[in-house]
Amino acid sequence: MFKLSSSNNNNKTEKSIYAEVTDIILQSLKEGNIPWQRPFAKTGLPANFTTKEQYKGINVLLLNNAILKNNYESKYFLGFVQVQSLQGMVNKGEKAHPVVYFTVKEKEITAEEKDEIIEKRPEANIVEHSEKEGMYIYTYPVLKRHFVFNVCQTNLKDKIINEEINEVKISNLKDDDKIQRIENFLNSIENKPKIINTAIGRACYIPSTDTIQIPKKSLFVGIDEYYSTLFHELVHSTLHDSRLNRKAEGLDFGSQEYAKEELIAELGSAFLCWQFGIQKVIQNQAAYIKSWIQILENDKKILLQASKAAQKAVEYLNEAGRQIKKEDTNKKIYVKRR
Repeated sequence: MFKLSSSNNNNKTEKSIYAEVTDIILQSLKEGNIPWQRPFAKTGLPANFTTKEQYKGINVLLLNNAILKNNYESKYFLGFVQVQSLQGMVNKGEKAHPVVYFTVKEKEITAEEKDEIIEKRPEANIVEHSEKEGMYIYTYPVLKRHFVFNVCQTNLKDKIINEEINEVKISNLKDDDKIQRIENFLNSIENKPKIINTAIGRACYIPSTDTIQIPKKSLFVGIDEYYSTLFHELVHSTLHDSRLNRKAEGLDFGSQEYAKEELIAELGSAFLCWQFGIQKVIQNQAAYIKSWIQILENDKKILLQASKAAQKAVEYLNEAGRQIKKEDTNKKIYVKRR
């Protein structure tokens, strides 16, 4: 037998799914681990074995955290049906890991309901009903979850790990090769902010001038610290109205919106660090962990919202840098149910 979870219920409310996912990350923080700083699995980022697609957004954090916590030797995961389709079995007593995704639902609403929704969510997707006069169709995303197993939790472990041995691992590249890949990426980004290297001061993004200021590379401990800092500010720059046009007004220090934008930049920086095989560097980790524990405990939705925006920012930068095939970013933020 295997265990999905102590509270396995596919009919859980959105609120409880947000809380469940956030609590997994909170537990890691309380144990002194920062999920978006932790190195990725030695074989690479978490991926689905059947499709070979890498997981996106919050699912990268959830599954990478599971790999490191359980010392799994593989980056690959499978749904229960996928395990069976490969003539495999889940080992007795194994507990599955949640991944989340969005589905889209439609609802008929009245004009009064439309006004109420738009007042709360001006960006809501509402159109006139094609067949019922005075009625409208409201389209909205609904958060769902699915469960997967690492292949090390199945009797397919040895076969799949043997296949992984021959895969190219970015983490094995030499520093010079990593730097070249990153610089090629940065140089090829269209419509990027101006990057100014300074002799003193702290790194920052200035929206009014669309400029990143960052100390010279020689002032950092190493390439990991420099590029993880630059990636942080580069993700901030995607809020500009010429890019993803995230809300920049009202980002007062200490506000929830400010915290959300910082989390977007932190997660986006981590995703880029993983993409290029470098280690994200965080200073004053004790205070950093304490602050994020407080923020996540106060708002159970901020983590998924920020990870969604961070994934979208990274995909925008990759598209702008011509590193990946251009496609609808909204379809890539969460893994589809498999």
